[in-house]
Amino acid sequence: MKTKKRPVTVPAYAGLISLKTQAAPAAGAEQVFTVPAGHLYNVIAIRQSITTSATVANRTISITFDNGTTNFYFTPLTPNVTAGLTRTLLLIPGIANETAFDTAAAIRFSMPPLWLPAGFRISTGTGSLQATDQYAIMYILCEDWLV
Repeated sequence: MKTKKRPVTVPAYAGLISLKTQAAPAAGAEQVFTVPAGHLYNVIAIRQSITTSATVANRTISITFDNGTTNFYFTPLTPNVTAGLTRTLLLIPGIANETAFDTAAAIRFSMPPLWLPAGFRISTGTGSLQATDQYAIMYILCEDWLV
């Protein structure tokens, strides 16, 4: 008996690799990115830079993932960022955490593989954030699914 083959259909927008951005917040404010309605993101990597003011302070930076109300993953980043510097933070699943900034002023940290549905957020948290410290655009490389 011959089996009839069914056609395979692929959604028009299935798992597109995409670079999402969140505009830079006002000086002295934290960065917050929210997954938009109708989307599901499989996060591949995150890039976030900060330029600190000349005000002397040790900024302690963390990245938090939440569902809009409850934090479910928090990663404190070390070392601290001091006054008058621009530093880039890279979060990538499965890599070893680095302990110092490289010659390009970047540092890499591991994060778990994450699927973020609509309304979930990625945000910075900065101890000793100064009024003129400035976060840059946040870049999120992800697999974007329409749901």
